[in-house]
Amino acid sequence: MRSVVLLRGINVGRAKQVPMADLVSALEGLGYRHVRTHLRSGNAVVDHDRPSGIGAAVAIEDAVRQATGVTADVHVVDEGDFRRIAAGMPFGPVADDPSRLLVSFVDRPLDPSPEPPPAASIAPDLLAVTRDAVYSWHPDGVSASRVPPAFWRGLGVSVTARNARTAAAIVALLDA
Repeated sequence: MRSVVLLRGINVGRAKQVPMADLVSALEGLGYRHVRTHLRSGNAVVDHDRPSGIGAAVAIEDAVRQATGVTADVHVVDEGDFRRIAAGMPFGPVADDPSRLLVSFVDRPLDPSPEPPPAASIAPDLLAVTRDAVYSWHPDGVSASRVPPAFWRGLGVSVTARNARTAAAIVALLDA
């Protein structure tokens, strides 16, 4: 089996620094094979014979904490699910800058899928919510997002976002 491991909020600024070599070692110590990372933001593709999902995420969180002292939420997404979610980017030609088009992965399905804020209240941003992900387009930049923090908190799940360019690079790692 092949999965994508996504660590939330590491190597942003000076806090929560996780060297990718330490992440690779932690994953290999858990029995993951052929570990490949992308960038320094906690993206890894792994081969394995173990169940994925929340149990795997907790084991990886513990291994990373033991190896580095850093506590970070981890999402483990099966290859097929990652490919489907990454390919599901909505908004078509309007979303013309992949650094401003995000897919936010959730650690468990959103059931039921919550309603996004009214479009007029977040314009010009766009938001689409599915059972497995939240897609967002931020034409003025992610730091200028008009999506209220209360929306994200209200999801009741752990969320980690990747822009469309990074998601495509992870798919390329899956293909390698």
